Amino acid sequence: MSKKYTLVGDLIRRIFVLVGVLMLMLVLVVPAMAASPESSPPIPVNAQVVFEKDPITDLGLLLERAKGGITDFAGDKAIGKITGPPGAIVKEYVTTQKVKELRWNGGGLDRYVTSAFFLVALPESNSTDVGILAADTTTITDPSYSYTLYLELNYDNQWDVNGNVFGKILSVKGKWTRLDSQVTAQNAKLMAGANGPTLSGGYNVSKLSEKSIGYPTSGSTYTITPPDWGYTKYQASDGGTILDCYIAGGARSTLVRGGTTWSLDADIIKGDMSGPW
Repeated sequence: MSKKYTLVGDLIRRIFVLVGVLMLMLVLVVPAMAASPESSPPIPVNAQVVFEKDPITDLGLLLERAKGGITDFAGDKAIGKITGPPGAIVKEYVTTQKVKELRWNGGGLDRYVTSAFFLVALPESNSTDVGILAADTTTITDPSYSYTLYLELNYDNQWDVNGNVFGKILSVKGKWTRLDSQVTAQNAKLMAGANGPTLSGGYNVSKLSEKSIGYPTSGSTYTITPPDWGYTKYQASDGGTILDCYIAGGARSTLVRGGTTWSLDADIIKGDMSGPW
């Protein structure tokens, strides 16, 4: 074989090796660029505590606060939905407490606790012990509530240089309480979710963490702590929402009385959740 053909063959081999290396780089680098960084930027050691307080934990006080429209964060959104035989009603109340504020050069962090009450009246309820919930029966034909769900979203906020708000879920808590002895809850679960650009420059795509509870013990509190997804953008600098960008906490359960069942969905949403979980 002539020297000319040897050189050509060697050049072809080099080209194939180079193409192979480039393809390997694309396989390794592109997914890494597309994936969202699942970690939060560290809080600077020089961060100053501007404000800090213990949250209100008395559910009676929180319910009155929610009924009165008192909140520390505009845009509270609690959505309850009950499906099944007609006549069932769910009423929502929501309030947010600001419990901590940190500031440092060029940034800061605000910590919030959002509390939502979902009060369920089933048709022909036999409840006689409505407790703190009896105060408001103005929109419910049957003044007795059958079941209540308390949902709590704990989260931190940070923001970018343009003032857009990014949130990080710390935990979601749920408490199912039976007021009608004939009603039970089953198939219960807690959820935490996030969708949108991250403060670190990535993108959280329909992040979802779930905790199956099954048959919740009435009056007991259950908690889910999602992975560290970083901070997800959910509010624009002008206070408006951004299409399908959110952080959220939710609960699902089935209420049963005799042979009749109803499905109860309850969500706390920060931002805009255009589609299903």
